[in-house]
Amino acid sequence: MQKTLILLMLFTFTFVSFAQVEEAVRYRAPVDEALIEQQINVSQPSETIDQMIIQNRSNSQLDELGGRYVWVRSGSQLDELGGRYVWVRSGSQLDELGGRYVWVRSGSQLDELGGRYVWVRSGSQLDELGGRYVWVRSGSQLDELGGRYVWVR
Repeated sequence: MQKTLILLMLFTFTFVSFAQVEEAVRYRAPVDEALIEQQINVSQPSETIDQMIIQNRSNSQLDELGGRYVWVRSGSQLDELGGRYVWVRSGSQLDELGGRYVWVRSGSQLDELGGRYVWVRSGSQLDELGGRYVWVRSGSQLDELGGRYVWVR
């Protein structure tokens, strides 16, 4: 009974939806083609002016929002913010910060820090440390250690 009722309702909704569709009818009005072309040419300059106004409005709105929420587009504003919040873009400012906070970019500064804190980059310093603390890089030294401590390659 329920299945029959559901099928009957489905059939009714389908029939009603197709019964309300009408066939579309087109009507064409005779119009002079030259008149249409002239109207299009006249309306184009006003559209481009409107687009330019909209574009200028959006740029000014972006600048205004940037002033409110510290979101900037120009380089001078970025440099000014970098001065306030120690966020930098230039190399000299990075070097100055590195001097303050022991963050370095140049090789000589890295070597100087390595001398202080036993962090090295050159091969001779690594070999010297290896001699002190039995940490080696060369094959002959590994073979020598293997002979002493029965460790082989």
